[in-house]
Amino acid sequence: MPARIYIVEALVLGSAAYKVFQQLAAKLSPWLSGPLVFMLVLLAGDLLLVLFGRDRAARYLDDALLDTFIFALFGLLAAVCYQAAELYLTVQPNLGLIAVLVFLLFLSLTENSRRYP
Repeated sequence: MPARIYIVEALVLGSAAYKVFQQLAAKLSPWLSGPLVFMLVLLAGDLLLVLFGRDRAARYLDDALLDTFIFALFGLLAAVCYQAAELYLTVQPNLGLIAVLVFLLFLSLTENSRRYP
């Protein structure tokens, strides 16, 4: 996948996820906002992949339901880390940025395994 797609997705998703998590964290528990932000980042990233290249996006959309479930589990794990950081370090990390980093890592790791033969 071209590097420009990674850069555009990082810029667009990073700023949007940061703001979305700030809004959700003020109203919801991290146990709900963490998985929700992770799933929204995955779905928005897949939408951006569709907009930038349909041939590349088809490989990721085949397993969209399973990937969404896995990202919800990652969100729960991030909520545990969020609660621990808030309790022991007295800082409130932004899970939106972490979700974007996990999504970009997911794209780079699964790129080779999702190529057509």
